[in-house]
Amino acid sequence: MPARRLAHDRTLRELAIELGDELRNGIRRTRPTRMTMHITELCDARCVMCNLWQTKKTDELSTEDYDRLFADPFFARVRRAVITGGEATIRRDLARLVAILESRLPRLVRITIATNALNPKRLAERLDEIVATKVRPDVEILFQISLDGVGGVHEAVRGTPRAFERVQESVALIERARDRTGWFNLAFGCVMQEANIDGAYDLYAWFRERNYDFVYTMVTESDGYYRTGAIDVRRRDAALRAKIHAFYRFLLARETNPGKRLLFADMLRLLEGGTQRRACPMLRDTVSIDPKGNFLPCVQAYERKYGNVAEASPAAVWTGVRARAVIDDLRRNQCPTCTSACGVSYAAIAREELRARLPGRRAAA
Repeated sequence: MPARRLAHDRTLRELAIELGDELRNGIRRTRPTRMTMHITELCDARCVMCNLWQTKKTDELSTEDYDRLFADPFFARVRRAVITGGEATIRRDLARLVAILESRLPRLVRITIATNALNPKRLAERLDEIVATKVRPDVEILFQISLDGVGGVHEAVRGTPRAFERVQESVALIERARDRTGWFNLAFGCVMQEANIDGAYDLYAWFRERNYDFVYTMVTESDGYYRTGAIDVRRRDAALRAKIHAFYRFLLARETNPGKRLLFADMLRLLEGGTQRRACPMLRDTVSIDPKGNFLPCVQAYERKYGNVAEASPAAVWTGVRARAVIDDLRRNQCPTCTSACGVSYAAIAREELRARLPGRRAAA
């Protein structure tokens, strides 16, 4: 297979730019450099670790709403945007949303579309629509695909017949579109839990054989988003924790990407009762918007909405008293032990890499 740049790789120039953005917002949180858009709560999977699929149709911002919203200078510094759901490809105006982001955000370098990839026919339509309406060829479109195991393991986790085969069909479509245009890329995310831990090594081999980029995170709780109640593996039986702990040790021993090394080391610390070091950027650099235009801190605090773009300007909502109160509370009481893999601070990566170069020290170990 020809060499290609992996989704989580960064050039030195990119690292320098994004580290500078982080430091700027660390001094004063004024404008986001990353954005997460939850464009729908509808989903066509039936995942064992999530009940979001039970959501019925609700009000959603229209493409016109998004176009007006992103015309605001508040969004002008955003470099990376994530479009997610629910299942993002359910929205028939997905390509139009991509074009709006590319038109309105001058610093944009990547749009990530999170997808379960369970409907290849629909995905093929979205790919064709994105190609037909693409505004900026310099902006990468990354499909972040959920894949929790090989064969029947993925079908069991996602509650969908032929789930693994459907994902394979979707991957082939994205790869053909990437080869044809050069705009697209893909990566995978796996949610570690009781239902798939015994097949984790088989999935790792599947990724490596195909030179695919991937992230493994642990199943997480969010009453406002996943709506599943107490499923945190740290409260489950010791045998399950030991299996997941062993797998993260396996990953850490083989990973070379510094951000992923830091993430996997954090997962080990959290399983051992410790706290995270990756300094998640969600509360500092990221603006998260739900389908109705509510601002929220992150998916793990989906119910902690602190304002709506219909009530005030985006800047006023993001920097307001309610936002500061919610963020301060989360930083004290939730962030230290959060298992979500929403992001890794570039400053934390730099710190861990420097630690690795000190005599007798090793980064993220």
